[in-house]
Amino acid sequence: MALNLDFTIEQLCGCTQVRFCDVTCMFDSLHPANCCDGYGSLGNPTRNDIFGTAFHWTFPDGTTITNRDVGYLPATLPCTVLELTGGTTGGILVSINQFVGAAALFSTDVPTLASEIANQIDLKIPFKAQLNGNFVTICSATPGTDDNGLLVEVFPDASSDITFSLPDPFLSGGQGKDCHIFTMDEIFGGNCPDDPGAAFPDGVHQIAYIVYDSDGNELARKTKRFLFTCQTDACLDEATLILAKEDCSCDVDSLSERILRLRSMVDAAKQQFEDCQYDCANDTIMRACKKCTTICLDC
Repeated sequence: MALNLDFTIEQLCGCTQVRFCDVTCMFDSLHPANCCDGYGSLGNPTRNDIFGTAFHWTFPDGTTITNRDVGYLPATLPCTVLELTGGTTGGILVSINQFVGAAALFSTDVPTLASEIANQIDLKIPFKAQLNGNFVTICSATPGTDDNGLLVEVFPDASSDITFSLPDPFLSGGQGKDCHIFTMDEIFGGNCPDDPGAAFPDGVHQIAYIVYDSDGNELARKTKRFLFTCQTDACLDEATLILAKEDCSCDVDSLSERILRLRSMVDAAKQQFEDCQYDCANDTIMRACKKCTTICLDC
């Protein structure tokens, strides 16, 4: 079954930032029915197969940014690779987030030792191991996402004469994260049309999330729409606070009526969005945002 990506977007920090989270399910052999089309399910790549991501982003005014990489990678299961270089006696210790598992080993040569390490670790939950020559890849085998992004450490025990090297320590352990915060300027590649601290505009945003393998081949994509109302909400909150002041110089009745009317427009936009009337929702919230900027001109 094709990989079914899923993600969320929420606005933060005065509407100038968004938090993106990859919430694609991960296959769990203990509960296979809970995730039949996510990471690691039959025929699908795992999070560890994702080497790049990008976004296609269409703004409410139709401006489209394609294939923008903001430096995000989904959190991977923790893995490390070690190359056995010598030793015959003793054992190694494997640690994931301070949980340590030991493999006791007694072998006559390095290839046999490597095979024994892989076999023993493979039997020890929560670790899995694969053997390729003298190289042993050790990963977490804990179901779900609890171990995502954690570090894997491997070291010989006190009685061991086993020696090994880490051929690529920069790729050891877990990488990435479940969520990533970025600005509109990052989406525009440092060329934001307004300023680097520009707020994301209110309206319907269409966002495609794309994941790539190590060769740059697209593995999957997911397109979703989101209704942003942050600027209008902030404007209405400010107007409401002005209305609550004892020394308010506004026409209280008139301002109250305008606030209620604009809140109704926001509610209408949200309902239109829920009903998949995306163009209508976009038009309604953009009009509401424009009207809100002049709501307190007589104050």
